[in-house]
Amino acid sequence: MKVRIYFNLHRKCLSVQTQTPKGWRVWKHMSEAHLENVTFKVSKAGRQRVLREGKKNVHAYIIGDLVDGKPLTEGETVTYNPYKFSSFVLKDTEAPIHKADKLSIVGRTITISKPKPMTTSTNTPPVIKLSGIFPNTFSVKREQTERQTFMFEWHTEKEENGIRVSLHAAIKLAETFESFGFTQIHKD
Repeated sequence: MKVRIYFNLHRKCLSVQTQTPKGWRVWKHMSEAHLENVTFKVSKAGRQRVLREGKKNVHAYIIGDLVDGKPLTEGETVTYNPYKFSSFVLKDTEAPIHKADKLSIVGRTITISKPKPMTTSTNTPPVIKLSGIFPNTFSVKREQTERQTFMFEWHTEKEENGIRVSLHAAIKLAETFESFGFTQIHKD
């Protein structure tokens, strides 16, 4: 069953909604939930209202197929803070997360399954090397320095540019470039 979940600040539990002809409605309250085929959604207007008024409101949801199961014991923790991020992020790296295969929510802790690495018959991951400049693309690469800095590079049909930025700036730039129709590529 497809559900939409948010943390209910008043009841201190999860509010689980199902879709009805009149829209999403609360179906039940739970202390934990397990989902598959997960999408993370944050309403931009709702977040802006939180920032403007300094008062929390329901504007961030996790949508997926509700399944029976036990909490994930391994995986990555996901978090959301409207004062720091415009999307759900991985707690360790603060990288934006929009989808996941499996997820467990226990109280306020959100854990997603780690994606399984692609392997070939020899258990060696395939390597694809990119060379040249690809128009309307960008890449973000962590630099090996004392401070947590990233190199953000972007390419147009005419030129290649790059700047050194913080993690927060890299996330914001990636969101902006994607809204302009650029595609993120990964390169070494």
